[in-house]
Amino acid sequence: MNKIFKTIGLSLMSVLAMTFAACSPEDFDGANQGGQPSVAGLTEGVDYLVSVDQSTNFVTFKLLTPGLYPIWGIDGKTTTDPGYRKFYAMEGDYSYSLKVGNANGVSDGEITGSFHIDETRYDFTPFLQKLTNGETKEWRIYASKKAHMGCGPYANPTEWWAANANDKANNGIYDDRITFTMPTDIKSAKGEYTYSPGDDGLIFVNKGVSHYPNQDPNNDYDAVENPMTSTYGFDYNVDEDVIMLTLPAGTLFPYMADDSQFDKGSTFRVIDITNKTMTLALDLDGISWQLILINGADEASAKEFDPDMVNWADVNSPLNLGAPYNTKGELTLWWATYGWNPTSDDNPSILPVTSYKDGVYTITTTSGGNEAWQGQCSMICPITIEAGAYYDFSIDLNSSVDKENVTFKFCQGNNDDNAIVAEVGNVRVKAGDNKIRYAKRVAASGFTEGKLMFDFGFREPGETYKISNIIIQKHNPK
Repeated sequence: MNKIFKTIGLSLMSVLAMTFAACSPEDFDGANQGGQPSVAGLTEGVDYLVSVDQSTNFVTFKLLTPGLYPIWGIDGKTTTDPGYRKFYAMEGDYSYSLKVGNANGVSDGEITGSFHIDETRYDFTPFLQKLTNGETKEWRIYASKKAHMGCGPYANPTEWWAANANDKANNGIYDDRITFTMPTDIKSAKGEYTYSPGDDGLIFVNKGVSHYPNQDPNNDYDAVENPMTSTYGFDYNVDEDVIMLTLPAGTLFPYMADDSQFDKGSTFRVIDITNKTMTLALDLDGISWQLILINGADEASAKEFDPDMVNWADVNSPLNLGAPYNTKGELTLWWATYGWNPTSDDNPSILPVTSYKDGVYTITTTSGGNEAWQGQCSMICPITIEAGAYYDFSIDLNSSVDKENVTFKFCQGNNDDNAIVAEVGNVRVKAGDNKIRYAKRVAASGFTEGKLMFDFGFREPGETYKISNIIIQKHNPK
């Protein structure tokens, strides 16, 4: 389900590379204009094929002309697959474009065409019932839920940052309301959508969004907005087995993450939906934003297991699976400074001064930073983690300063997405001794090598941190 369908650019480059490689110096004379291919004279059904199987809603796109490769433009994506096949869930009219290429280049012109799908072949009724209650349902950002906002890679859209409860209480987002109305005709794949900025009349906007003038490009901001009525759409992505929820260009949402939402609209992946809550992912170029919404009163929250109710193993006990981390004696460092330039790859002088003695790792910063992941200190050790099992974590951290945004993460050694704990920028420490503890955290997958990492990306030069007494154990409640 969680895979990205990307054929733009790289696929074209790969095909070009293979085509060039197939030409010997004797038969390839460069991409001269005279040898550039043309779409003139290409006829559908003879030179290329767009074939709709109305019994399955699969459409096949195929170039039949020898010596050329296709560059299909289909639903906003580009593919050079010579026999591309796609499922369309919804009845309606769809368009495509076709350019052709060979060793001499790509055609200047393109062919455009359209095709029709006769019948919707996906039952959206259960989804729409939850979304609208069969009539109209109001939703809001689930402020009291951890990770109600977050960002990260496609596969884990809260890996880089996850909001704590009421994290954005000072911004104009939590009183915003949106409503979805049941479509009168499901086959139209459209229903009525309304947005209200709430009593404060403000919408929350990501830094860098230029739609509202005179804003600081380096900070998130609130903007004045009015209520609006629009439409919403829905579709099914068979490649990823996921329903997509769409808003047209210019449609407002409680969080506007990118200019493209104003210019092109928003397409949300429906990660999960119940009668009470809905988890969406807005997939943009290089980043995905998670948003959790709720209707009505908050759910009764499931409190995290209290670390004080755990029987903690001694650091030297055989029950401490994390013992190898106490004796490894070295840290793997990757650091960056303000604006991510330079990084330690380019300039090792920004790295901290580190030492190890008697189970204590000491880190003293020599440079500043202002974002998560700009001060990564990690170690990979052998450890047996069982899928579906629960684990407890305890680490001593002595800090020379008060700090509210340290990151702690424990994940598979070479798979940063497979994390049991990922507290990104959420660890708060005081000057002096701190115990960093998490209890009853479940392992989604098993592994035999684990990465333990602290990140001190938000920092000033001259700060000192000491890490010791690392305990990782099977969950052991009192």
